[in-house]
Amino acid sequence: MQQAVRQEEAKGARIVGLSKEVEDGKTMYEVETTVNGHTRDLLLDATGAIVETEEATPLAAVPPAVKRALEAQGTVISVETVTKGKTVTYEAQVQKSGRKSEVAVDAAGNRIKP
Repeated sequence: MQQAVRQEEAKGARIVGLSKEVEDGKTMYEVETTVNGHTRDLLLDATGAIVETEEATPLAAVPPAVKRALEAQGTVISVETVTKGKTVTYEAQVQKSGRKSEVAVDAAGNRIKP
């Protein structure tokens, strides 16, 4: 895990937080970073391999189908690009009628469970 953290720092990431989690009996580590002024969180397994990344993404930078799907749910407050292996999804905080909720969609804009 230390090697993965050093690699992120070498890429210009600043480590903001580090935590250990146990999910389904598996030890995982979450590394919270900032890169170029935005957040980027990494989930590492016990060997230090990156299992998942969550990166703050401007709404203007997501695919058009994703943007349309998220905006259809309300006012988009924030978006994260989530990468697990080769699968990329998008999670957003949206506000509609004064209520905030989390919405997740795939790259084609189809709603999925967050």
